[in-house]
Order: sequence, then structure tokens, then C-alpha cells
Amino acid sequence: MSEIRAQVITIGTELLLHGRRDTNGPELCQLLTRLGFRVEGLRTVADDLEPLTQDLSFAASRASLVVATGGLGPTEDDRTREALAAACGRPLRRDAGLIAALERRFAALGRAMPESNRRQGDLPEGGEALPNPEGSAPGVWLEHPGGVIVALPGPPVEMRAVLAAGVEARLQDRFPLPAVAVRYVLTAGISESGLEDRIGDLYALDPAVQLTVLAAPGAVELFVVARGPEAALAEAAAGRIATEVVRRLGDAVVGDSPTSLAVAVGARLRQLRRTLAVAESCTAGLLGSLLTDEPGASDFFLGGVIAYADDVKRVALGLDEELLLREGAVSEAAARSMAEGARQRLGSDYALAITGIAGPSGGSDLRPVGLVWIALAGESGTAAVRRQFHGGRTRVRQWAASAALDLIRRRLDADLESHA
Repeated sequence: MSEIRAQVITIGTELLLHGRRDTNGPELCQLLTRLGFRVEGLRTVADDLEPLTQDLSFAASRASLVVATGGLGPTEDDRTREALAAACGRPLRRDAGLIAALERRFAALGRAMPESNRRQGDLPEGGEALPNPEGSAPGVWLEHPGGVIVALPGPPVEMRAVLAAGVEARLQDRFPLPAVAVRYVLTAGISESGLEDRIGDLYALDPAVQLTVLAAPGAVELFVVARGPEAALAEAAAGRIATEVVRRLGDAVVGDSPTSLAVAVGARLRQLRRTLAVAESCTAGLLGSLLTDEPGASDFFLGGVIAYADDVKRVALGLDEELLLREGAVSEAAARSMAEGARQRLGSDYALAITGIAGPSGGSDLRPVGLVWIALAGESGTAAVRRQFHGGRTRVRQWAASAALDLIRRRLDADLESHA
């Protein structure tokens, strides 16, 4: 079965100039991949008619399906309908049925329809309006000689509503899509390059399988996507590659479900019926925040101490003043004492502590910026590790929190194995 290529375009000047984060593009790419398309491009374009027309035309020449999102509103800078018509060489027509539906929508709200909303009744000739249960901007389905262009509203809730109102099923009926199987592997404590050294040859092992890597501070995600004429064949192909990935990466593997390192740690604590406390200096609460991002963290997380100042380390965690003077706040001894103090004072089974120099200032030859000490206290004793991270302040803090999570993850895995 041949591959069906897809291109995704997100439209909006605000995505380029005002720091607005694009969530529609990645979400559409995931959906199309799951349906069986091979997504080959994701671009963001401003609300300018000429470049938007060019991008739509180029994407349509490259792929059987183009999905665009944004630019279907009622204002002057919403140019997607015009660009669609221009890209396909079609005139733009005002649809009386759409205008009537818009008027009914506003009447139901007890308001007169503004004149500007009438532009939302425009369709490229041959185009079909797609119902939008959540807003006034209908989507557009436009067949052309090379395939299909689908235009969706920009607000995420409206985009999802149009997709759910039949677009997803229609795409599956319109295109001869293969079966798709997706496997996921989350790793920690291994760099992207280190991972590549172990599994690099697997990228070309099976032409029906696509292996992709997404790196983040302290964790690397792997996605195995297999396509085939039947679901069973796709599942078998994805399973073979994923199993080999897991075998080669060993204890760097955190799990095989889409999740985060913090959630994986929480799941292990729940399974062991153990509790955790934290003591944070340079991360200033980031570790505790990651552990409590998902609901239900109170099952295992007791709390923490943000001991940024040395006086707080002494008063709240019981660090000895002489130790601080002799070893310094960024030291193995301080990290160990912080973890043990948090465990004792909060009454937890385990406690993690982080102390370091996030920068950009404060470093020295002996303790450079990016130096972090992490300690884990538990029933079997206290372990500490020294890490040297690079990058800006935010990145150092992210790496430190991830390294702390991986430290306890490995201890918990060993505890789970001993209980098996």
C-alpha cells in the first residue's frame, strides 16, 4: 500500500510575532499520523495573502492532503478563504445557506450579526463548508486535482469540534490509508547521542517502520511508527523494533506509555506504597511542581522545603552551620544533609535534595556554574551524585530536576525488583 503524504499549515501572524504557542500543528500531526498519513511538513505562515497562497499551493503540490488551521474568522486579517481560492484558481463565492446559518446563530444569542461576519459565508467555488458546533467559522473541504485541502478554525476547541463533526471519518473514507501501529519508549539518564550509538542502525532496519527521537532535558522519548496493509502486520513490525530498542537501552528505559518522568516516578511510589519529600535550593520548587502536575500526587508526595538561603537550610532542614562553613552549600555533604533532614522532618520514606549553581553568576573555579549535587535518602541509606550541566539558568534547573527524578526512579526500580 503506497504512502499518503500530508502537509500541515498553521496560520496566524500572532504565532510569529507575539509569542503565541502553536498547539494545533503538533496535535494535527499526531492525529494524521495515527490515521495513517505520512506527515512531511509543518509550517507556520502569517495572515498575508501572497505568502499564504504560495504556501498552500506548494503544500498541495507536495501532498495528497493539506490541513490548514487558522485565518477563518470575521476580521480583515483572516485571509485563508481568499488564499484557498487563489491557490486552486477558483473564484470566491458567498454562500446564501452559510449566511442564513450565521444569522440564525446570532439570533439565538439575542444579537444582530455584525456585517463583518458575512465574510465567513465565503467559499472557494467547489468548496464545502464543514460544520463548527463551537463557533461561527465553518471549516472548508476543497477537492482539487491533486487531492484535498481542509481548512479548520484556529481556536483549538473549534478545530477539534470540526474534526469530531465528521472530518476524521471522512478522511479515512476518502484516502486508502494503511493500518498504523505506534509504540512509545521513554528513557532517562542517557543522552541523545548515547542513545544513537546504541540504536542508530535500527532506523533503517525495516522500511515499513519509522523511528523518531524527541530529546528534552534529562529524558529522551522514542516513537516507533509502523504502517502496513493490516493492523496485525503493523503491530508486529512496531513490536519487533520497540522490543529491540528496550533490550539495547536496558535500565535507561523508564516505560512504554506516553507519560513524563515525574508521572513514572509517582506510579512506582504508589505501587510500593511509599512516600516522598523534597528539599530544593537551586531548583526552587521545580521538582515538587513536576511531581504534582498530575492529580492524585497526594497519594505519595508529602511536601517539600525550598531552602534557597543558607539560614533556611539550617532552620528548616537542620543543616549544621559548621558543615555549611566547611563544605559550602553546594557540596555532597550539604545535599546529603538536606535529603536526610527533609526525610526526618516530613516523615517520608524517601527524600530528594538538590543544591547547585544555576547561574548565570555565582560560579567559581572550584564550583562552576551548572554544578549540581543531588541526594536521595531512604531506609537503606543516602546516595549522592555530582552533575555538571550546561546551558542557561532555566536549562540547568530543568536538567537538575530530571536528574533527581531519574535517581529515585532507578532506586524504585531496584526496590520493585527485590519485591517481585
